[in-house]
Amino acid sequence: MKSSSQQSETCESGSGSIRRVNVCGLWIHDLTLPETIEEIHRLAGSGQPHAVFTPNVDHVVLYHRCHDLRRAYTRASLVLPDSFYVVLASRLLGKPLRGRVMGSALFPAFCREAATSGLRPFILGGAPGSAERAVQVLNERFPGLQFAGTCLAPAVSLDDDERNRAIAQEVKDAGADVVFVAFGAPKQEIWIARYLEFMGGVVAVGIGAAIDFVAGLQHAPPDWVQRMGLGWLDRLIHNPRRLARRYLFRDPLFLWLLLRQRIFGETFER
Repeated sequence: MKSSSQQSETCESGSGSIRRVNVCGLWIHDLTLPETIEEIHRLAGSGQPHAVFTPNVDHVVLYHRCHDLRRAYTRASLVLPDSFYVVLASRLLGKPLRGRVMGSALFPAFCREAATSGLRPFILGGAPGSAERAVQVLNERFPGLQFAGTCLAPAVSLDDDERNRAIAQEVKDAGADVVFVAFGAPKQEIWIARYLEFMGGVVAVGIGAAIDFVAGLQHAPPDWVQRMGLGWLDRLIHNPRRLARRYLFRDPLFLWLLLRQRIFGETFER
């Protein structure tokens, strides 16, 4: 049931009610990391396809600019706060989320649990060589973990429907329970929404650069930097050419969206 302010609600899942909070138009589920792992296990056992997205500030901004991304979010079974600032925004709105569920933390945490539960993850995307290296690292870290497979899918275009259907079929044929898609936003969310039904009863999770972080092929901000909400600055310093436009020119729109919601009560319902 939505609140009178249209800023929070609860939704039903097989494991009970999950609270959601409207942050700049995106409905974010209020789950901790352990609760998220438990819910993904439940979804994986449902036999139905499910999408899980972990939006950061950039996702929120792109959500308001990209129709295909907005449509993709309507397919998501779980939407989790990757960003310190998304959580901070929920507090400023008076509907605080309990904490972050970063894609970079969710991926290895799921693999740790899968080593004992028997669920088989599949890696789709990442930089060349990162999936294979990530599999090696995680198999050493979590004995008993069994990957269903990997697929690089280099530079695959969203317009190449035949190729994308073949990739989805590869995931299905591998017998994966959960597929971690690392194409970057908004491509990975749009891809998941379009091809989820072709992968069988899997849970598809968009995780951005998490594969490259585990593989050690991309710099990951230290935990203390992440806790302070400065992960974006650390990444900008290490990769200014790729990230300057995003962090310095595009993402400040998030503040304007937040002010509109906080001061004028906008819910951004479409």
